[in-house]
Amino acid sequence: MTTKQIISYASLVIVLWMMFSSFSKAHPLKMTFSKMTMAKDGTLTLTTKFFLDDITQQMQTKYRLKYADFSTPESNGTKALQTYMNTNLLVIQEEIKSVFHVEAVQKAEDNLVLVVISSVHLKKKQPFIMTNSLFFDVFPNQINSVRYKNSQTRFRLREKSYRYE
Repeated sequence: MTTKQIISYASLVIVLWMMFSSFSKAHPLKMTFSKMTMAKDGTLTLTTKFFLDDITQQMQTKYRLKYADFSTPESNGTKALQTYMNTNLLVIQEEIKSVFHVEAVQKAEDNLVLVVISSVHLKKKQPFIMTNSLFFDVFPNQINSVRYKNSQTRFRLREKSYRYE
């Protein structure tokens, strides 16, 4: 082998190793997991678990943040997330659109997950439609799983809305 061929071969091996190692750090599962509850006063609370790396990357890219901080509801990453939720996570009741408001954030599961607690006030015992398109603009295979009462709804790119009774 010539020196040029050895350098080409070594370069190819290094590039492939870098690609493999970067892909192996990324998790293949693109999901959010939520639990939704309705209080007696009509407050609909949504507790959502985001993969921290996904939400951080999305907020930093979409809102041009150098560092997305999710330490409090007032931090820059959480405010960016609220803006994002305002267009991608809606509740419609009697033709009135409402947005969830972030009340609390915390990191969990060895800082791999960001837990976001948000709420919106609705008329109690009235049906509503939820539209959940979180991350559909980034990950075509994204699934947003929402558990409400005894059922679980999976929002996908083609199924962004669901009517709850």
